[in-house]
Amino acid sequence: MPYKIKKIQFFFLIFLISTMGLVAFKSYKLIKQKNDKLNYAYNSIDYLKLEIEKTHLESGYIRNIYDEKYNFRKLNLRYILNYDADSYERPFGFIDFFNKKIIFVSGKGKIFISNDFNGEIEKLEFIEIKTNLNNEYDFINEYTYKRNYIRDILIDDEELYLVILDIFKINDKIKYSTKIIKSNLINNNNLQFDVFFNIEEYGNEGSVDLTHGGGRLIKYKNDQYLLSIPDFGFADKAQIKKSPFGKIVTIKKKTRKYDVFSLGHRNPQGLYWDIEKDIIISSEHGPTGGDEINIIEKNKNYGWPLASYGDGDERIQSKNHSKYNFKEPAYYFNDFNCGPSEIIKIPENLLNEKKDSFLLACLSGADPLYGQALYNFTLNKNKLNKIQKIFINDRIRDLKIFNKKILVMTLEKSHSLGFIYK
Repeated sequence: MPYKIKKIQFFFLIFLISTMGLVAFKSYKLIKQKNDKLNYAYNSIDYLKLEIEKTHLESGYIRNIYDEKYNFRKLNLRYILNYDADSYERPFGFIDFFNKKIIFVSGKGKIFISNDFNGEIEKLEFIEIKTNLNNEYDFINEYTYKRNYIRDILIDDEELYLVILDIFKINDKIKYSTKIIKSNLINNNNLQFDVFFNIEEYGNEGSVDLTHGGGRLIKYKNDQYLLSIPDFGFADKAQIKKSPFGKIVTIKKKTRKYDVFSLGHRNPQGLYWDIEKDIIISSEHGPTGGDEINIIEKNKNYGWPLASYGDGDERIQSKNHSKYNFKEPAYYFNDFNCGPSEIIKIPENLLNEKKDSFLLACLSGADPLYGQALYNFTLNKNKLNKIQKIFINDRIRDLKIFNKKILVMTLEKSHSLGFIYK
């Protein structure tokens, strides 16, 4: 074939490829623009819905899936905590109930007790209880995750248990770990706390990630407690059974000895035992995406850091958990997190009329479309189905049900207690 013809064919081929590429690019651009417009429209609708929900909240109510009104009230606690409007405290605080009173423990370890609560929020008053607690460390800065060392509270009979971020020194080096202290509540004029439980493993200053520093303590069967212990940023330890980091453990009340119940956890901040069904449910922070709710079974591995539906950690080898014989989540947030904190079971007549209904509290999450909300799930064959999301417009740190009728929350941005009731 003459050289001239080959040259013409070559340039024609280049032209054809370029034309096809241009057409494909324009098609991709049009499709992308169309998808962007659709996403913008969807997000605009979602943000419009948020504005409507904000209006509801400001008017003192929320709506549930049946479009029924529920009362929503806030009780600001700045007056007892001496916080100004610009203060940002986290963890803000935790609540439990004792003899018809609300016990509130701030992140800084200040403990308050209310008068008898009969549902009349406007009559609630708190007084501070004297204690032997002292978190005025001389070797840490003002970073709240260090200064606000309370991670959870539990009242069992007459005893108040505090889960704390334990900060101490060994040979002038700062160490971090998890500890539980307790005091009797009967003489609530002056609480004297003693160590109930601690772990003999700790992380060093500079190596600990305090955003992986949650922890929950709940009552469990056979005179035991369940405690969730974060990985403190040492992700590999979550797969080492001898290490308590990244585990949920049982603690015997009498002997105070612990056993690993489940492993492969990142930062579990919600924990609930459903006595009727004998099911343990835990909510857990993922990396970028990948927040999880798990049905916890004894001796099972939940995958972290080898399996996660999130991204951003080079140790993640698979999104699919079962591929490596890990337990799959009962529910997970894929691309965007909600920032899960506590999870509880709610009565049938609260927010919906369904049995086996659970409520997840969320902190900031990825943005207001996902965080600062309550997520309502029903349980069906070890899978959770989301039935509604209720926007609260605040970081929700803790949840409790009072008298089976009133949902009580600690709200971190506004330094308030929140109440939802009919």
